[in-house]
Amino acid sequence: MPPSLPFAGREIDMTCPRVGLSFIAALVTVASCASVGVTCVRPGASKPRACPLEVFTSEAEIRRPFEVACLIDSRTGTTAFHSKDAATAIEIARPEACVCGADGLLVVNVDTEGATMATWGRGKAILKAVRFTTPPPVVSAPAPLASQNTPAQSAPQAMASPSASASAQPASAP
Repeated sequence: MPPSLPFAGREIDMTCPRVGLSFIAALVTVASCASVGVTCVRPGASKPRACPLEVFTSEAEIRRPFEVACLIDSRTGTTAFHSKDAATAIEIARPEACVCGADGLLVVNVDTEGATMATWGRGKAILKAVRFTTPPPVVSAPAPLASQNTPAQSAPQAMASPSASASAQPASAP
């Protein structure tokens, strides 16, 4: 090899740049993940992480007495591959609300940050995980209508057989 080339006669080791790039990619991925912060207010019995929850936008919507079980600060991821809206921030908070023993989520504040030089944006939600303090009201089954209780008044009609209808037709003349 000609001696004028900068790396003439030397073997180039590219493992350091690859490791450095891998480290930076891993750091960006970890730093941009979704996060959910939980502050327990009133400890209670935990529920399965996929429990059903009602979502309320104001306290006036909640028609039963309740207590705040936890305060939740939820943020979506910031990479191009994450959903970055407030609805996603609420969805990723659901499992943590269930662990708090909540029956519903009360939305306190939602926000969506736009893209910056460092991130692709982020969805944020501040929520109260609420637990009802009274059992749900018992809803009785509606009484059947009077017309549904009486048997049918008309008798079923007898169906004519296909051979009987064929014999009832006049024969055609040749």
